[in-house]
Amino acid sequence: MAKKIMIAGYGSTGAYVLDFLARTKGIENFEIVVATRSIEEAQKRVNMTLISAGLMGYYPNISVISTDFNNVEATAELLTKIKPDIIAYTGRFMKGFKYGEFSYPNEIGYGVWLPLAIPLIYKVMQAVKLSKIDAKVINTSFPDGVCPALESVGLAPFTGAGNLNHLIPRIQMGLGKKLNVSPQQVDVLMLGSHFLNTYVSKEASAKGSPYYMECKVNGEKVQGISDEEIFNLAKMSTVSGPTRNLMISSDVAKITQSIMFNEGFLMHLPGPNGLVGGYPAKIFEDRIDMILPEGISLEKAIEINAGNLRFDGVEDIKDGKIYFTDDVIEKMKKVFALNYPKSIKVEDCEAFANEIKKTLENYE
Repeated sequence: MAKKIMIAGYGSTGAYVLDFLARTKGIENFEIVVATRSIEEAQKRVNMTLISAGLMGYYPNISVISTDFNNVEATAELLTKIKPDIIAYTGRFMKGFKYGEFSYPNEIGYGVWLPLAIPLIYKVMQAVKLSKIDAKVINTSFPDGVCPALESVGLAPFTGAGNLNHLIPRIQMGLGKKLNVSPQQVDVLMLGSHFLNTYVSKEASAKGSPYYMECKVNGEKVQGISDEEIFNLAKMSTVSGPTRNLMISSDVAKITQSIMFNEGFLMHLPGPNGLVGGYPAKIFEDRIDMILPEGISLEKAIEINAGNLRFDGVEDIKDGKIYFTDDVIEKMKKVFALNYPKSIKVEDCEAFANEIKKTLENYE
């Protein structure tokens, strides 16, 4: 029986993921199911994927089904029927919402948006548990904080995708150009959360947040180049808007391929196995192996990542609760007139998310 991949949510990220997977060697041996609310519009986009993949000699088996992930019981029934081996969750509570449009200009930690990031993937994971299927779930919704939050209630996805991993090719290309070597000759191991990726990408600075970085060329550690210079070498301008989702979609596609073919691909994962922040790891069909830098224990890696996430406004995540820093609580009150609690339960995020959503929709 062919293994099945479900793309849960079909905005620009899900569409790009499908485009990439449709051009994967051996994809004909898998079934891909696109689960979305609007079948008619999704089918048109899927048809473009099928035609363009066919022009390149690939003929994937893709179907589109209608579902509402807000309905846990109905989703569980669907999962029981389809039995996907991999679920790539690419949905959003607020369609088109970009954290940076509100956080970066106001210097507010992105962690305040966890109540928005949690509700739908929380319901997907509840449905997975209820269905009793054995599916590897890939989460694209703020995984540095969402995955450990869900882990604290026994519902952690297999891994997240994005964030820290987006720095790696920038660094490889920047160092490669300076040292006159191919980017493929540059190996990078990093530890760091969403905050690190945001500010290194935007300002070529870690802004004082804790992280770890090790760069090697042909197996030898890079000497005589500071982290600050490396970050500046890695700085490059990119487009804004939905096209930026090409990065997160590339992550999801590569993780999916590594699970599909048990290839043990090395990449940087946010929230692997429910851990806080991002880590270098190898992905297999049935497990994730952490590939930590020499001399760095898992406990130390977690400490670094938890510290980095505090710069994003998340003080702690434990016992089914998210704790916010006093700084972001004050800023959300000042900028948005929103009364953030010191802590919020995972199960209460949706109710508060609706309050946040209403505020942002009226914000100018």
